[in-house]
Amino acid sequence: MKNLIVLSILSFLFFACKENTAKTATNQQATQEKKESIPIPKKEIKPSFDTESVDVFVLNAKIPDLGTTEYKSEKTTTQKEIEGMTYDEVFYHISYDNRLVLKVKPYYNTETQIHENKVNELWIVDSLYRNDKNVGVGTKLEDFTTQYPDYKIWFTYVSDRYIIQSEQNNIQYILNPNDYTGEEIIPKSEITSLKISDFKADSKIESVRIY
Repeated sequence: MKNLIVLSILSFLFFACKENTAKTATNQQATQEKKESIPIPKKEIKPSFDTESVDVFVLNAKIPDLGTTEYKSEKTTTQKEIEGMTYDEVFYHISYDNRLVLKVKPYYNTETQIHENKVNELWIVDSLYRNDKNVGVGTKLEDFTTQYPDYKIWFTYVSDRYIIQSEQNNIQYILNPNDYTGEEIIPKSEITSLKISDFKADSKIESVRIY
């Protein structure tokens, strides 16, 4: 009789323990599933720019963390030479939808000789972004001059670039050098003024520099 009672008690304790273990496992699984079911939302791309910013990238501000965006970043370092001086040019190449859309140039501290985590220049290299006048990479010269009749256009031997710009702001629109059809340029100063007629009729903006 005593053995039967002891056996009954042991059976009760065994099944009670098993039930508690099952409940604990179920609760842990539910908690885990609850955590996994909350995705981190991706910030939507804002395909626009102005005189100080391109989407989340802002001049003189900290280079943003892209972890919650659909952008991807890759740091590149290239050796450049200007007027006999060689230096390292650093850019962060920003990609979206598997294509390069933007280049971010960090600020270089001349005292510490370190590139800081701060935006110094923004280079738009894709037609993704447009300003409030619908101007950007791929815009024809004719359309640009319609939107900005106060334009000026020139060549600079310092960076070997053809540039068109409005007097309204500090944004430079870079042109394709192969579209230049004017006379041979013999620089007499850093800037050589040009005319629209010096370029092909279908010339388009190749990149945009915000600095």
